[in-house]
Amino acid sequence: MKDLRSKLRATGKEIITNAVKATTEGIEVIGVWDIKEGKLEEFLLIEAQAMTNYHSIERFRYQMDVRFKVTEALGMIGIKMPE
Repeated sequence: MKDLRSKLRATGKEIITNAVKATTEGIEVIGVWDIKEGKLEEFLLIEAQAMTNYHSIERFRYQMDVRFKVTEALGMIGIKMPE
């Protein structure tokens, strides 16, 4: 696990560490990372490999969503952030 954490930290900075919420469907856990430029694919691969450790747990599922900072998202469509 320490090896995994060091690999992940090489790709970005952890902003929210495992925030947990209980729901009627089970337990939800969310983590938020600020990924370094050009490291997104590597981060997702490491995280997906880590999730394979949990595949034997009945009804376990996970989802990885990518979100962008407003300035990044606007830049992708050629717009600058208003001042």
